[in-house]
Amino acid sequence: MRVVAFDVSRFVAEIAYLENSLLHAGDRTGLRRDELERFAEKLRATDHVVLEAHWPY
Repeated sequence: MRVVAFDVSRFVAEIAYLENSLLHAGDRTGLRRDELERFAEKLRATDHVVLEAHWPY
């Protein structure tokens, strides 16, 4: 199992991966629909995604 941490700010998201007890620095993605779809294509069916978002904007 891989855990994908998705830290969302106003314009970008920082991504980190936890797999086999190892933390890997991930990518950064924009939040436009096309950018999120490109990121989603990299996800595996077995991934667990956690989301952190700050409020209010």
